[in-house]
Amino acid sequence: MRSTQVLGRTARLAATALAAVSMVTACGGGGDDAADKTPPKTTQDKRAPRPVHDPPRKFAMKAGTVIPKEATTGRLTGGRLDEDLPVALYRQTAFVAAPDAVLAVDTVTGKTVKRLTPKGAPFQDEAEKLANTTPAAAPLVVQDGKQSAVVAPFLVKVTGSGTQASHTAAEVTGVDATSARRLWSMPIRLPKWVSETTSQVTAAVVGSVDGTVVVSVAASDQAVSYGLDMDARRLLWTKPDYRAKTVAGRTMVGESITDVGTHRRAVGYDAVSGRDLWKGVDSDSLEIQGAGPHLVTAYGSEYDSGDRYAQLLDARNGSVKAKLTDGPSSRTCRYDAKDTLVCGGLGTTQQEATALDARTGKTLWRLPDQSADRIAPKVTAVWHGCVYGTTDSGAVVLNARSGEDVSARAGAAPVLVNESVGLALDKRGDQLMAYPTTG
Repeated sequence: MRSTQVLGRTARLAATALAAVSMVTACGGGGDDAADKTPPKTTQDKRAPRPVHDPPRKFAMKAGTVIPKEATTGRLTGGRLDEDLPVALYRQTAFVAAPDAVLAVDTVTGKTVKRLTPKGAPFQDEAEKLANTTPAAAPLVVQDGKQSAVVAPFLVKVTGSGTQASHTAAEVTGVDATSARRLWSMPIRLPKWVSETTSQVTAAVVGSVDGTVVVSVAASDQAVSYGLDMDARRLLWTKPDYRAKTVAGRTMVGESITDVGTHRRAVGYDAVSGRDLWKGVDSDSLEIQGAGPHLVTAYGSEYDSGDRYAQLLDARNGSVKAKLTDGPSSRTCRYDAKDTLVCGGLGTTQQEATALDARTGKTLWRLPDQSADRIAPKVTAVWHGCVYGTTDSGAVVLNARSGEDVSARAGAAPVLVNESVGLALDKRGDQLMAYPTTG
């Protein structure tokens, strides 16, 4: 999981920046009788801003546009997404990451308005591209000075010259989120194991704070992470044998690889200075996800005892805020970029969903609820107070704080959403579509 996040990384600025908009201020009220009008078409400006709804409760299914196949290559099996999308949303633009490019896609027209490629030669050769052995992670929308930027890393080969040996690098690129114009590019020389390993290698921008972006490059049993100053375009720190997974507040949290293939330990560092903050227990398996402004989830097994743990941790000091139910239904947790964390999935016999306060870890509600004769949806996304998902009756939207139904006729159950658009698979389950928000 993306990080979860995964979804909180879309920009919040759109609601005040776009003119002539229709606004919903909370995931509640209005019900299914609220206006459900398809955004008006314009012949003068295909890039004219759509009406926005923050958060959206309905989607215009007849106005969907196709998202390029790069968004689902290697991630789609039998009509189901196996991994998070390599996509970041900014207003009505979807930035789709591939190993050798970032595509800026206008979700109104479905057109790719810009294709940005690395300056260096792609790390993959043609055979590797076909096998999709080096998938891309989702770009990250950050604040770069006074403008919003989309930051993505490319793995590239750098050819040697003179006495300088050939090597691999992570070419971290910043793109203006509004115009899709390249702002800057910074190469980071990578360790030898990146070119020597036979394992899948991924590079990801996992978070940012105060002008610093955190980049992680990892294989199955090796990793390295970096802190970059976007303003000065310089490397601040390097953490060998460490895979950063998320940035919560000012703290980055990830896993330290203490022994190849076995030991893992959750470790927190100050994301700007790289200063050590705390270390978790020695584990032989570990999963970490962002879970709120200062929280992360950690699932694993203690190395010595073998005892399993499922915890909500305070990212600032590593303390346990709450113990979670350890099972498939609790392993996918999504922060709504506001105040709620929703964990859900298939339990022993049916779908389950639990909501927690993203600051305190307090449980807010659980589904299914037999006493109220309510089932749990299959959760696909959460954003700004709304929970999106499906039941046998179709796509639904729930209030993230109360768990109450908000819309039983949402149209789409997006896997990624913002105020302008929701991304979801079509009815056949083989094509990712962009559906405009309508209410």
